[in-house]
Amino acid sequence: MLLSSLIIFGGAVIFLDPQNEIKEEVKVLPPPSGVENLHFGFKESMADLLWLDFIQHAYDCSKYKDPHGVHCPERWGYKTLKTASLLDPRLKAVYKFGAVQLSVLLDDHEGAADLFDTGLNEFSDDWILNYRAAYLYLEVIKNPEKAADLMMKAADSGAPFWTRSLASRMYDQSGKIELSIRVLEDLYKNADEGLWKEDLASRIGVLTERLNKQLNKKL
Repeated sequence: MLLSSLIIFGGAVIFLDPQNEIKEEVKVLPPPSGVENLHFGFKESMADLLWLDFIQHAYDCSKYKDPHGVHCPERWGYKTLKTASLLDPRLKAVYKFGAVQLSVLLDDHEGAADLFDTGLNEFSDDWILNYRAAYLYLEVIKNPEKAADLMMKAADSGAPFWTRSLASRMYDQSGKIELSIRVLEDLYKNADEGLWKEDLASRIGVLTERLNKQLNKKL
């Protein structure tokens, strides 16, 4: 047991780079391929470590701070979160929070879609997961049919009353903008102070103005 614990800890030190911030000469490393098969019975603990590593470095590896991938290898975030999901498929935070940040912060929309789909296989009745996945499929992937289905699933799974109305307006431009605003506002409430939060506030303001113009046209 002690030996296994030391191996897990050593692997975390080598691969997860648990420093307070990225130094100029240091890269954030993704977990090595196949590490999900080397858990020594500590699958959940390793998944938690990977999730914490993603949280710690997500903004440092974002399109705002590292737009050219100087410090963070390509798709670092997706590889980290995907490995965590393989180790512990029930780690809901990977899907509910990680997938959104992967899309908005790291511009990895394909990876985010994969994580949402994986999460929905595990938690099909989680309305927040369905709701956030609907945003990705509507706004980024441009699949309004799937987005509407996900929003209706969210409504049927206990989401606020307005989600059902919003689902019926998925094909309408004002409905798309409203969904974007609501999801970005949710991200804003939980974002740390800094450039990302400022960017979210700016995007919300632009979208709100656009929505008001859309609604005024209908009057």
